[in-house]
Amino acid sequence: MDSTMSPSAAPTATMCSGDVFLPLFGDWENTWPDGLRGALYGLGLLWFFLGVGIIADIFMMGIEVITSKEVHIKTPDGIVMTVHVWNATVANLTLMALGSSAPEILLALIEISSNNFVSGECTR
Repeated sequence: MDSTMSPSAAPTATMCSGDVFLPLFGDWENTWPDGLRGALYGLGLLWFFLGVGIIADIFMMGIEVITSKEVHIKTPDGIVMTVHVWNATVANLTLMALGSSAPEILLALIEISSNNFVSGECTR
């Protein structure tokens, strides 16, 4: 805090208008008590994290079903062999690459969709 500023004259936050990507509660949200806003934002984050966890769990169960698929092959000798269709190492490496790129892809999608589907700086 600046030494010339009195403790009661703390700086206040201002809300920019027109730059909100997803306005849920409108301008009157600024009138809510900070404790209520913090609790609602915290509950919202927990709700979203729970949803992402459930979706990721369902996705991983599907990947396990796909990568555990086996095929029976009969050799010319008459021996029947069981062969995995998917290599588990390749499947895991592919998922790791997708998971590490997902945040960058999502940020690019948010940017392009909030910029009227025009790439680059927004000229208003």
